Amino acid sequence: MRKNGDRGFTLVELAIVLVIVGLLLGAVLRGSEMIRNARIKSIQNDLRGYYAAIYTFLDRMGRLPGDTDRDGRIDDTDPFNELEAQNIAVRKSSPFGGNYNIWWRTGIPDTHGTTSANCIYVGNIPVQVARTIDDQIDDGLADNYPQNDSGRRSGNFRYSGTSGRVTIYYIID
Repeated sequence: MRKNGDRGFTLVELAIVLVIVGLLLGAVLRGSEMIRNARIKSIQNDLRGYYAAIYTFLDRMGRLPGDTDRDGRIDDTDPFNELEAQNIAVRKSSPFGGNYNIWWRTGIPDTHGTTSANCIYVGNIPVQVARTIDDQIDDGLADNYPQNDSGRRSGNFRYSGTSGRVTIYYIID
């Protein structure tokens, strides 16, 4: 109860303000988590879409896009030019800023070091996002998992690195 001339806030008023601030903070944190999850789903959908686009092109043309000499390697021409010409897919950027690429790559992380394969890859992905994608669309295993989590090196989805941003690879088999 206030007396005339008293200044300041009562404990009830302060409690109400703290509850409102807590609710706002909770909403902001939940919103940022929803944005992160939407970006992860976007990458997963993009990888699956490009994978399907490659096999759609293979069905139509009898070869992989970018494999004009038919040796099984996507390494002759930019596959996106051919995918776009057939109205199958277009190149775009990931939600984290890296450009998607489709190409024959050497040095892809593998349980025994590195390997070479046709793959869809994109850089500038936060390592925690790469882990989440691996858990959701692939085997979720690193070599010697969980003792050595230096990157996910098995299954069709791969990356290496333990911090910062990494390049992810989705192997086309």
